[in-house]
Amino acid sequence: MTPRVYIRAVVPIGVFFSLSLICGNLTYLYLSVAFIQMLKSASPVAVLFFSWLWGIAHPTMTMLINISVIVFGVALASVGEIEFSWVGFAFQVSGTIFEAIRLVMIQVMLSSEGLKMDPLVGLYYYAPVCAVMNALVALPSELPKFEFQHLKDAGFFMLFLNALVAFMLNIASVCLVSAPVYCSCGNN
Repeated sequence: MTPRVYIRAVVPIGVFFSLSLICGNLTYLYLSVAFIQMLKSASPVAVLFFSWLWGIAHPTMTMLINISVIVFGVALASVGEIEFSWVGFAFQVSGTIFEAIRLVMIQVMLSSEGLKMDPLVGLYYYAPVCAVMNALVALPSELPKFEFQHLKDAGFFMLFLNALVAFMLNIASVCLVSAPVYCSCGNN
């Protein structure tokens, strides 16, 4: 891994991962959980759209029809939202776009055209970038409100389990994106 490759391929994935997490978490301050879940159902549309832009997938009439049905369903479910917030909606849409870009970039990075990285190695490289980005956002916004008692109330073991689940989710996500390349039934 050269510094040039790290800056060009890994850092953008970490940045988009962080932006996705930040926007996704801020959404919960403005929208209901049910509405957020409805909006998240449009994520495959964003991933497919960015796959088309990157040239990973090619549009077909079947895909366009499927996308139209998903978009119509999300729009229909969104019409009746009682506590709609444009700020929350903008955060959710931004988070979905950032996540879609990240997934497509991971697919490119792990594909035969990219770096041919094992999913765990990819996570090893871009997770620290995400951690630094999240720390830069958390220091001015969360640290002034933090009290050690909050950490004790949550419990160290519960935080450890939470971190473990998040780690496994990230591995599963990278493995899913790179399924044709590395994760075919555990045979690498």
